[in-house]
Amino acid sequence: MDKNKDVKNPSPGSPAKYIPRSLMMGKAEVNDPPRKGVIRMIVGGLAGGNSQRARKAQERNERRTSSNDALVITTLLANYEIERVFIDSGSSAGILFGEAYDQMQLGDVPLESVDTSLYGFAGEVVHPRGMISLPLTFGTYPLRKTCLLKFLLVDIPSAYNVILGRSTLNAFRAIISTYHMKIKFSVVGGVGEAQADALQACKCYVEAIKRGRKRILEEASVQPVEELLTVELVPGDPGKVTKIGSKMKEDVRDQVVSCLQKNKDIFAWTPQDLEVIDPGVITHHLNFDPTIRPVKQKKRHFGPQKDKIIQGEVNKLLAAGHIREIQFPEWLSNVVLVPKPGGKWRMCIDFRDLNKACPKDFYPLSRIDQLVDFTSECELLSMMDASQGYHQIMLAPENHKRESTTGGQNIPTSTRLEHGVVHGRYARIKQGSPPSCGRLRRNLHGTKKVPVKAQSREMSIRSQWRAFPRIHGDPRGIDANPDKIKAILDMGPPTNINEVQRLTGRIAALSRFISKSGQKGLSFFKTLRKVKNFEWTEECQQAFEDLKIYLAKLPLLVKPIPGDTPYLYTSSTSQAVSSMLVREDGNQTPIYYVSKVLK
Repeated sequence: MDKNKDVKNPSPGSPAKYIPRSLMMGKAEVNDPPRKGVIRMIVGGLAGGNSQRARKAQERNERRTSSNDALVITTLLANYEIERVFIDSGSSAGILFGEAYDQMQLGDVPLESVDTSLYGFAGEVVHPRGMISLPLTFGTYPLRKTCLLKFLLVDIPSAYNVILGRSTLNAFRAIISTYHMKIKFSVVGGVGEAQADALQACKCYVEAIKRGRKRILEEASVQPVEELLTVELVPGDPGKVTKIGSKMKEDVRDQVVSCLQKNKDIFAWTPQDLEVIDPGVITHHLNFDPTIRPVKQKKRHFGPQKDKIIQGEVNKLLAAGHIREIQFPEWLSNVVLVPKPGGKWRMCIDFRDLNKACPKDFYPLSRIDQLVDFTSECELLSMMDASQGYHQIMLAPENHKRESTTGGQNIPTSTRLEHGVVHGRYARIKQGSPPSCGRLRRNLHGTKKVPVKAQSREMSIRSQWRAFPRIHGDPRGIDANPDKIKAILDMGPPTNINEVQRLTGRIAALSRFISKSGQKGLSFFKTLRKVKNFEWTEECQQAFEDLKIYLAKLPLLVKPIPGDTPYLYTSSTSQAVSSMLVREDGNQTPIYYVSKVLK
């Protein structure tokens, strides 16, 4: 019995309703039936470039096809015109991808259950959603042939809509020629053929490569840092809270919460709660150059809504005694509104002109790398931020006329140190196993003696700490800050010089963790030299994608041990010199990566 025989009264879900019996027998068609639709791919976004120039360059590259391209054709499946159909003689099954299936709207065609899984080239396993029988048509009108075939429905991303394997070629008794980019098969009354589309094949290849790189990044995605739990310092009052790490041991967490609740008076809940630090302890004096002529900035206009916000902030500071009105200022600076999370605004002051008249103090700063080495094996970090800390430090009376601002209806001047000179959080590392809150208690008692009020919402105590912007501390060693890695992974291809500078700056911040960072960034540095004629080349894009793949699997660095003899590995090219310091403890683990680009 011929299994391609017509069904006289096909059921609603029967594939026979899509095709006539004569066509399934391989006879030439008398007329060309109308299409039910065209299934393409969802394309767009940044795949072809972020500018007209980049898209044109991408199109030129795609037109450079050769006889080595894959066989990608357009064919009819269940009377839908399907583009991006890949002929794969190495595949044992016909595959219909979920995105194409959903667009075809074949809800009346039943899916058969499948227990067998698909195995890829590298042994990866894919579980099909089911199996479906659909008519597939090869050739062009009138020399066409249709066969009823079974397809496995797979829900995975792909550059193709359909993959046709050996079973399809055998059903059509087809012969393929990758050199001529054609498929030929016999029909009653002649020979039918299907012409492959080299341009589509090239586009599919490029997209498949990009999807593969994206999958690598997703599989090796950066794990988020320890989440914080909100703790009420005053039970029943949701406005008086602070944060502690979620991965802290339960007994340690109970000690920390109890300690914070007993010392809740160190926090400032309103501006009126702030206390003035005794001027005998600390007073701020401007290191002012009297030879520089004072600058009175022209008042900026922000509009009625922002003016209302500024006046409200000024009124709060006046009520708290942090500022006072002045009639004849020597220097005058504008206020600046900076957006905060949650739709709020922070009022800052533009002290850039005043800062130019105040030479910087030259004093040595601690080296971040050394601080990281000293604290790499610590278990807890308590992070405290002084509540409006500069408003708790008195400003010398002779400097009042210099810290005046145009904020509000009058001209207020500061009686206390304003934000804009130096600002930093106080970080306290806690060592010990198991950790105790004894040191935390002593630190809190010390703030009461000064006294310094802290912000409860900006305080946090973590078991997996990030004491420094680039660093993520871990008892096992030193890891890069996941937020800094994610900032690069989330970046799109740079479209101007400023974005390239932002990229190279982020790479420099993580250079300690990147092997041969200079070599990896060479193409970016070359782009910075062409300020007038910016061009993001294929070399830059390739280096950018390779960098993202590397950042997704950064190594864990270890702390150098005094008295230990590390190994030094070096690598050099005509453009860069790199080295790696390694500690030997059964396995070789990196301590530092250093790289320098040669001029």
